Amino acid sequence: MGNKLWKDPVWSAVIAAGIVAGATFLLGYWPYIWQFVKGIPTILAAPVPIPLWALLIGVPVFLLAIPLFTSLSKEKEPRFLTYRSDTIFDITWSWRWLPPGFHSSHYQIKDLTPRCPSCRAVLSINDYGGCLVSCINENCSWQWDRQHRHGSRIGHSSELTSKVHNEIDRRIHAGESG
Repeated sequence: MGNKLWKDPVWSAVIAAGIVAGATFLLGYWPYIWQFVKGIPTILAAPVPIPLWALLIGVPVFLLAIPLFTSLSKEKEPRFLTYRSDTIFDITWSWRWLPPGFHSSHYQIKDLTPRCPSCRAVLSINDYGGCLVSCINENCSWQWDRQHRHGSRIGHSSELTSKVHNEIDRRIHAGESG
């Protein structure tokens, strides 16, 4: 239970604030912090010798400059994000990209979907039927030949998915994507 609290962004902040407040109190800094907090209204009410013309010109210029600065500093998305489908191991694959976030610092492949190269139906990947990959369209005669090729046999769905992920990564880094 305690480990889950640290992973939750709200509770981890609450716990960290409690630890900092406790350490501040124990180290004797609390009176100084309280004195500063009591002085904030005095700081806010203090007169500031800025000419009115500087405010009338400076504030609009600053507000107009904000979009310029944000557009200059904005990171551009990587080119590979347009790479969302390809034929790998004789199967047409499509996917989307999950951007970096709380759990990962890099883009990840999400919703990897195999499609029949013949009829475009979603393929069934089944570890237990003897045929790892098959088309769900009963009218389609496509069969996955790669499973039975000598030297390239893929035995499990997790192995196939892993190899597809690795091949997508290789093609991106080799400049072969899209």
